[in-house]
Amino acid sequence: MPDRTPSTHAVIVGVERYDGGADWDLDGPVRDAVGHAQRLLKAGVAPERITLLLSPAPHNEGLAKATGLTVRGAGREDVHRALFRELPRESGDLLFVAWSGHGLVDADGHRRLLYADATGQDLRSLDLDAALAAWRSDLVPSFPHQLWLLDACQLFADPARLDGALAPDPVPVRPLRERPGQHALFACAPGQSARGSRTGGPGVFTAAVHDVWDERGAEGGWFADPRGLAERLRERVAARGGAAQTPTYFWHSGPAGQGEQWRRPTRTGAGPTRAERRELVVALERVPAMREPEARARVIRQLPPEIAASVPQSAITRPALLDLVDTCLEFPGGLDELCAALEMVDAGTRAYNEFSARAHELSGKDV
Repeated sequence: MPDRTPSTHAVIVGVERYDGGADWDLDGPVRDAVGHAQRLLKAGVAPERITLLLSPAPHNEGLAKATGLTVRGAGREDVHRALFRELPRESGDLLFVAWSGHGLVDADGHRRLLYADATGQDLRSLDLDAALAAWRSDLVPSFPHQLWLLDACQLFADPARLDGALAPDPVPVRPLRERPGQHALFACAPGQSARGSRTGGPGVFTAAVHDVWDERGAEGGWFADPRGLAERLRERVAARGGAAQTPTYFWHSGPAGQGEQWRRPTRTGAGPTRAERRELVVALERVPAMREPEARARVIRQLPPEIAASVPQSAITRPALLDLVDTCLEFPGGLDELCAALEMVDAGTRAYNEFSARAHELSGKDV
């Protein structure tokens, strides 16, 4: 298929062997990476615009050679050189980044992707949130469209067990700019594992990506609709047996504007009527803690992660509260969770009590 974006550049990372030892080894990320590279080549992307960073298991070393591409390592220096020194100087329309390997979420909530030279005493890892910020800053004058595919776990790291091994991973800092075309798709949600086995096949998420890619390849639209891609991936991952992982979708609408969506449970009941929803929103608007954006954000942070991550952001009070109520209604028990979160920051005002009473009356309808 012809390359519909003649200036696509790609950085593809697959890490199977780590300096941390054999217990860290994986079998599959290099196949993931090679699968991405082969499809890019078939799409017409020039070999010199594909950066392949691999740390293969011995029996997978031949896979990369078969692509004919130059292969570099996947240690910290290799990744930083590609992402923050070489590629930002290039001119292009689309950046495609794919990473398969170990990952975690640190104590600050930042996603980390482990480099090949990580060890138990020096847990070297890319601060993905910082990297995404760098790529929507003045560090990168080009690449208005970006698609990042991350097939790595997002298990929460226990700071007490790390014993200082997880150090900051600074990346170049530049002023942020409008970058509405940055999209990132994750194999799983925070707290989940992306790889349930060490089989030689691709990860469930990457296999789903390749399924969709192959189906849409002839149309040249594998990158054109990230939101639609996210929805198709959720269906594909479930069909492939990835029930324990929930693909998530993250995008940026500007320097500070961002959003993240989890797959929301399907509501089995009719739910509250429009009039009942309006009544809830009006009651919630009377609660003092919900009148200011900072206070609302504090309440949202008290919600379960799968709910909090799904709440759209808005600086305007009424739309923000409507989004909050509607999001909670999408989850079984969501209204009860909202009341519990609100109770954490409200001193028991009359307005809170009235909202809580009404929410509990309707909680049976949000399942």
